[in-house]
Amino acid sequence: MNREHLQSLRNAYRDGLLNDVVPFWLRHALDREHGGYFTCLDRDGTVIDTDKAIWLQGRFSWLLSELYNTVEARADWLDAARLGIEFLERHGYDRAGDGRLFFHVTREGRPIRKRRYNFSEGFAAIGYAACARAAGSEYHRDKAIELFRNFVAYNTTPGAMPPKFTDERPLQGMGFR
Repeated sequence: MNREHLQSLRNAYRDGLLNDVVPFWLRHALDREHGGYFTCLDRDGTVIDTDKAIWLQGRFSWLLSELYNTVEARADWLDAARLGIEFLERHGYDRAGDGRLFFHVTREGRPIRKRRYNFSEGFAAIGYAACARAAGSEYHRDKAIELFRNFVAYNTTPGAMPPKFTDERPLQGMGFR
């Protein structure tokens, strides 16, 4: 590919992200009543399911914070990023159990399920980190570091992740063991 073609692709993707994708999600996904983001939307923005995936709260907070940090310091992006981080703070953690993040909660933040793996922690870590940079928040930076350390320890400590399968038909997962 020549440089001109690459620049054309870059412009098309940037335009699609900033003028189509992000405005759509900002218009339809923000839950101003209970916090966080709706993640099951129809093509017209209609909310299909009000349950919330915790990992997507962290991931969308990351995206919005990263746009704020690298594209333009827009207050609406930072405000929307904080909406997800605040939802994680209030409803993401299993405070009565092991302190890890849930995987799936109701619109109001009541827990539905928690997984054995920790993708919620991984995406929350990057969300907290990018938000910390955008907001200049030491608290969010420290939370990002804590979540990342826990993520690494959980995924690299033998026996920390309970087995998913039995010995009847030994299989190997594609992610961390």
